[in-house]
Amino acid sequence: MTTDAEKNKDKGPQDKPVTPKGPKPNTASVEKAPPKQQRRDSYLGWLLLIIVIALVSALGWYGYRYWLPNYQMQTATLEARQQHLENQIESFQEQLDKQQEQTRQHIRQQLDQFSGVLSSHLQEQKQRINDYQQAVQSVQAELAALDISQETDWRILEARNMTDRAAVKLWIDQDPKAALELLKLAESHLAALDNPAHQSARQALADDIMLLRSLPEPKQYDAAMQLNSLYAQLQDANWYQRRASRDSSAESGATTTNWWERLKQRAGTLTDQLVRVQYRDKPVQPMLSDSYIELIQQRTFLQLQLAQQAALTGRQPLYEATIDTALNLLEEAGDPEHKGLQFAHEELTKLRGLTLQPDYPEELKSPAFLNRLANQITAGAAE
Repeated sequence: MTTDAEKNKDKGPQDKPVTPKGPKPNTASVEKAPPKQQRRDSYLGWLLLIIVIALVSALGWYGYRYWLPNYQMQTATLEARQQHLENQIESFQEQLDKQQEQTRQHIRQQLDQFSGVLSSHLQEQKQRINDYQQAVQSVQAELAALDISQETDWRILEARNMTDRAAVKLWIDQDPKAALELLKLAESHLAALDNPAHQSARQALADDIMLLRSLPEPKQYDAAMQLNSLYAQLQDANWYQRRASRDSSAESGATTTNWWERLKQRAGTLTDQLVRVQYRDKPVQPMLSDSYIELIQQRTFLQLQLAQQAALTGRQPLYEATIDTALNLLEEAGDPEHKGLQFAHEELTKLRGLTLQPDYPEELKSPAFLNRLANQITAGAAE
């Protein structure tokens, strides 16, 4: 390859350009880019700008088309959940407030009831304390009027009187509670003396007190009330096993305007008056007449009243005999379960085994010992 200098040598001196003398011009101003290159650079810049705008537009369209709805949907879902949670919290708060108010009201009611019961008990205790104080004051006044040397004799005689009254309350008045209190009072008199010579009498009183405490509660009033309820139930029971009359259906359908229905009702009523129809679910047996069933019913009621009176008076043999008679009458009248007689039979069977009064002891130990002490005192006073 040949360079520009070689080319210039080949041309000769005649072809050498003549440069003017003087200062050289500025190369920056002289050397300019060609117009095609400038135009290409401008196109490239505009192209980059368009690409950037297109990317920004695509990103904005994508965000608006896909991301923004999802964001709005998620935001709406979160707001709905938050609103639902707030509603639930409000409902729970309302329920909690209501429950707290109900609890407060229930506690107030319980406190009011308890305060009423407590006040009544306190009033009763105050009344008892006042009665005891009056009794103690009266006893103290009597003791003050007596000579101190006569205190022992008076307490022994008083204890004997208490045991005698306890025996009367137990066997005549049939009141074991009153007898128990009298024996306790007699034992308190001997305990106040604190004399070893009275140990056997105190032991006899303790045995009698323990014996009366072990007696069961009487069932007289319970049996009488149950018999009264059973009497009322049997009065409402159907003893005849008879189909319901057509009169009731005629009364219920009295407002009908159909002449054919009224004619059938009249015919049914006439049939009920002339023909009696009875039903039995058990094997066929000779049917009892209405008059005989009515007689059995009245006799059963009479036996129940006699059993109730025997229960109130505490007569155990008469009570059991009358209940046995009532059970036999119920069995004779028939036993349809759907009419309530079976239930009455079962209840009477239970009441038959009920003990009205406990078996009281034949005698008490303490009266003999206290009579012996009292006889010693009276014998010494006679001497």
